[in-house]
Amino acid sequence: MTKRNHWLVAAAAWGGGVALIAACRTNASDSGPIDARATERKAVDAAPPVPPTPPVPLAPPVPLAPSAKTALDAAPPRFEAGREVLPTDFYDEFEYRSDEDGRNTTANPAAIGALKSGQTKYTSYVNERYGFSLDVPDPFRPMPEPTNGDGRQYRLGKLAVMTASAMYWDQNGFDGTCPASDHVIARQETAKTCFATGKARGYIFWQRAVIVHSTMYSLAFQYVESLKEAMDPVVTHVNASWAF
Repeated sequence: MTKRNHWLVAAAAWGGGVALIAACRTNASDSGPIDARATERKAVDAAPPVPPTPPVPLAPPVPLAPSAKTALDAAPPRFEAGREVLPTDFYDEFEYRSDEDGRNTTANPAAIGALKSGQTKYTSYVNERYGFSLDVPDPFRPMPEPTNGDGRQYRLGKLAVMTASAMYWDQNGFDGTCPASDHVIARQETAKTCFATGKARGYIFWQRAVIVHSTMYSLAFQYVESLKEAMDPVVTHVNASWAF
């Protein structure tokens, strides 16, 4: 079968001029018209297959950095009156002198009964180093006095504890020491005073601190929730008697 080149030209005369409509050169056989789509399919079929694109592997999850702080300590800071308030939690007062073997770890039933009777008696305590004073409920027993003489702690076994102390303080305000964690139910902080109360680990916490002449005076209570009714008047009495 012989092949020949064809020039296909279509022209149309219009308005005395000639417009070229289409021109193409084809290489065809004598057998008939050219099927361009069939030629295109053959070219595609003859091309080497394109390998599939491998999936992009997902990045492994980034492990959280280990931290010795609790979730409360890691909570984001908040602001009050334009100042950053760090989420400081209540200090566990029972950690003081925790190395004392069995000292004041069991409450005397008679002392508990006296506290719950609502007829609690008090004895005055005066701190010689810093000059503050307050009334101490008689059912509470004293812990050993610290060697630096900065205050005293009193306990009712593991049921309740009261700590009164003072320290030299040259910071501007409380420098984030006033409790402000999610355990806090009520709080008030100024440049010279801090008050916070709340619940955590089965205990009720009550804390007050005052800065006077570069000295911070602190008074703190911690007691089991079941003693709330008996301790409320005790906290009120001791707080009213606290002088510095």
